[in-house]
Formats: sequence, structure tokens, C-alpha cells
Amino acid sequence: MLSPISLWEVGMLSAKGRIAVQPDCITWVTTALAQTGTRLLPISAQIAVSSSFLPDGFQGDPADRIIVASAMASSATLMTRDAQILSCARRGRFKPMRA
Repeated sequence: MLSPISLWEVGMLSAKGRIAVQPDCITWVTTALAQTGTRLLPISAQIAVSSSFLPDGFQGDPADRIIVASAMASSATLMTRDAQILSCARRGRFKPMRA
């Protein structure tokens, strides 16, 4: 499962020219989701509000906050190499997998 905010991040990176996807971003995302069978986890009211109340002063950007809250709400394993997210995971909030 994947948070839709991750797709937003791909779109932003593409729009800013920081990544290149072919033939265009929406086609790439749509094809990748279809080929992998990846499902999107809805951003529920619980996730939206919980992202505002992350433990221990989590200072991540809004996208990171929603991704972490999504992992916590769905008991999902979160793959990342972000040090702050991994630190939050070590406190037992969700299961991390280092990317």
C-alpha cells in the first residue's frame, strides 16, 4: 500500500525537474501502480489529524507527517532512509525498513 502523498511528492519532483519520468509523470505513475498492483491507502480523517500529533516533537514536512501517520494507522512497514522517520520508528510507533 502507498500513501497518495507519495505520488504528490513524485509529481512535485518531476515538476521541479529533480527527477525525469517518461513519457510524462501521470502516465508513469498510472502505469507503475497498474503493473505492480500497488493500492493507495486513503488519507482518512484519522490519518490527517494524527499527522498533527506525532510523538516527541516530530518536525517533518507535511508529506512526511502524513506518511508516518499512515504507517501508524495501518500498521504498515514503512521503507525510508529519512533519519527522523527512522528515529520515530525506533520508538515503537511503526515498523521501519531501511531503504
